[in-house]
Amino acid sequence: MSEMPFGFTWCYQETEDDDQQCLVLVIGEPEDVPPLDIEISNILSDKTIAIHPMDGVSQPDGDNYHFKLAFLPGILADPSAIAVESADWSISFVSNADGVSIYLLWTGTETWLSDQDTMKVILTGVAAQSFDKITSADVTISWEFDQGGIEVKSPAKIPEGGDYDENITLELTMVQSTGKSNIPLYVGFVNCNKVLNTYDEASSLQLRLTNTNLPSAAAPDIIFNYDADINLCSQLVVTLEVGTAEDVPWALGTRDQVNNITISMAEDQWEQNGDIETIEVEGVVQALQWTFIPQSDGVVLAARKTMLINLDNIITSHPTGEANLYLSYQYVSGYKDGQFVCQIEKAPLVFDTKVRMGTRKELDGLLNVQDGITLDGGEIQNTGLLKFRSDLGKTGENYPVVFYNQDDDDRYMRLDSNFKLEIAGLPATKDIETKEMLKLRRIAVTEVKNSNTVAFRVGAFEKGEGGRTQLDIALSGHPDDNNHYGTDADMTVMSLFADGNVKVTGRIKDKTGYVIPVGTVVPYAGKEAPEGWLMCNGESFKQSDYPELHEVLGKENLPNLQNRFITGAGDYYTLNATGGENTVLLEVKHMPSHNHCPDDDFTRLLMHDGHYTKEDNTDDRHTSRIVTA
Repeated sequence: MSEMPFGFTWCYQETEDDDQQCLVLVIGEPEDVPPLDIEISNILSDKTIAIHPMDGVSQPDGDNYHFKLAFLPGILADPSAIAVESADWSISFVSNADGVSIYLLWTGTETWLSDQDTMKVILTGVAAQSFDKITSADVTISWEFDQGGIEVKSPAKIPEGGDYDENITLELTMVQSTGKSNIPLYVGFVNCNKVLNTYDEASSLQLRLTNTNLPSAAAPDIIFNYDADINLCSQLVVTLEVGTAEDVPWALGTRDQVNNITISMAEDQWEQNGDIETIEVEGVVQALQWTFIPQSDGVVLAARKTMLINLDNIITSHPTGEANLYLSYQYVSGYKDGQFVCQIEKAPLVFDTKVRMGTRKELDGLLNVQDGITLDGGEIQNTGLLKFRSDLGKTGENYPVVFYNQDDDDRYMRLDSNFKLEIAGLPATKDIETKEMLKLRRIAVTEVKNSNTVAFRVGAFEKGEGGRTQLDIALSGHPDDNNHYGTDADMTVMSLFADGNVKVTGRIKDKTGYVIPVGTVVPYAGKEAPEGWLMCNGESFKQSDYPELHEVLGKENLPNLQNRFITGAGDYYTLNATGGENTVLLEVKHMPSHNHCPDDDFTRLLMHDGHYTKEDNTDDRHTSRIVTA
């Protein structure tokens, strides 16, 4: 695919009365239009374009030029009046039945254009004539590589031809050369801008044009002129887009529907010029156009005065939305040509006061409907506080608000008269599972998912009459890609059973920490370890099955506490160590010495009469019986 090497800006220079005007072709005499600046830029991001002067050529022609500007016949006012104001450029033109070609030749030194570098040529006298009633014109700018004046380098020379485009067409809007840019007109619809788009109902609109000048202004009136050459009369042109609802849903209607609209000026000083015209693009009718001209010269719209354009018999079945009405004004004394765009709203119902359907009751609402409303893919919008009020008839229904799905009569959600909300949900599946009853989701990019979701699932999770009710709480957090955005609660984290039992997939903490830390040892009276526990019998376990336990023990073997008493780790016993034997035989030689030094003298002895060493009582109030030695 070829690349476009050049970018062009086409702008008339700023004047005392006007700002810079771009992508326009000014209508008028060549001496009245401002100079035209054409900027040429390199838009090849990684290449340089060299502009070479052509040896021995000082005047361009059809075989020797750098750039050519081509117009259709009848567009330019006077091609011979176009001149070059820039230094180092020369110009010539050729006019024939095919159109007008203007040739530009660079005569300066070799110029290299890197990415986004520009060069400029300034032309004077580029003006359009107004013989044809057209609003736009095309100019095709072309160049040729094989003439040697233009070369692309990257950085070495690349063979010319085939790699790059050699022309571009700019669409230019035709504008008047003299007058003010902003006409003091307010254009809008009277009352409302809505038309019905249902049941072939006909609608009417009034377009209001008001002169916003104050009577005290220097030139308060807007004057519309008549000319024997109809194309030079002041004109008001109404344009409406057409097409099928499928292809052009923003149009006002089909070609036939819009063609049947009656458009007229309320004032008798105006008349329609000819029949309705069609605007085509590549052979397809895109819009219809009505043109109005004054019946005589000097039709005045005075300051603060209004004139009306009536649009009747508007029938459309296009989708609800906005359609554009274009109001163009041309050849208005003292003002350049311009255009207003007004929007027509296609809507199914238009009302100014209260509407009642199927009921004669005077209710408070703006719209009162009996026996139901069906929305076909619509939505309910409210600009203020949205209120729902049920059972105005005071029927005493236990459930004033009930929600159903499709044509199923099962009540999936209802609100009772005591404001208790019940959600039924879908039936449990054959695998004794159930769908989510309530799901809460908050959008927030987390370390794992793009949103956090909590789901509550309720149902009978066990078969048979003895099946228990169970509540599951699930969260989004599974690390795989199936739930990348976190919109599903894919991890059940807690289950609550009807008998009060609670099951969690993780650990439980209170304010002091884990309720039962991994590695806790407790006495147990049973023969088999309960769920979640292991017997301290010295057996091995897999680290992959119990990673947290392995982290505590530092090995893949359980402590063996059979026939052992638990002793805290200290100076004599290290953590996880087992000391002593199962049984120990004690002999006399193992007994410690208990000698009270029998060879010493004592003043008192503990009396022993055969049974007790104190009185024949064992309570704490009696002391030992001691005698003097």
